[in-house]
Amino acid sequence: MMTNGFAERLRVAISNAGTIQKLAERAEVAPRTISGYLVGKGDPSRVRLVALAHAGQVSVEWLATGRGVLDSHDSNANDTLRSFAIIPQLDPDAVSDELGEEIVRAGPIAIRRDWLEARGLCGQDMRLITAHGDSMQPTISDGDLVLIDTSVRELRNDGLYAIKAYGRARFRRLQQDIRGGVWVISDAPHYEDEHLGPAEADELRIVGRATRISRDV
Repeated sequence: MMTNGFAERLRVAISNAGTIQKLAERAEVAPRTISGYLVGKGDPSRVRLVALAHAGQVSVEWLATGRGVLDSHDSNANDTLRSFAIIPQLDPDAVSDELGEEIVRAGPIAIRRDWLEARGLCGQDMRLITAHGDSMQPTISDGDLVLIDTSVRELRNDGLYAIKAYGRARFRRLQQDIRGGVWVISDAPHYEDEHLGPAEADELRIVGRATRISRDV
């Protein structure tokens, strides 16, 4: 079994290759299989591990165990990885209902672990989505990068969430009423709020709880 942190080390290999699809092609592994490794669905065989390491331009030992160095040119890689969590960016038009099946865009972003931990967030649960439109202004503007806690897949408390609606991830403020319904609220005043009855609220597809990214991460 791979040691703790394997998914984050695998994300570094994905970043080096550019996308999951490119890493999969180079390693001759199905993209769905790599997505499964990211969420703990099995471990790669020794042959597949070597292929992934070579395709992602990292050392086999580092990818499997976190020991040694990332590659022969970067002796500080482990220190960097311990300080930062590697967070993948998702395509908002291709967010899946199941983690690990999402479409990951090129270029994951490193976010300081201490910043995440101070907010009670775990790096392996985090995803990033770029906001589109002006429905949540001034809270979230078009083009803002928003951090999503995917461990929250149901409405726990009133707050800001990413929801899947009309095939796309969208940001809304959710507020539960005493009858079991949910208000879906846009912060921009020129958008009308929408109320979902209890049956409709049960069908609400929550991607995760949202946190704006500040400049000090």
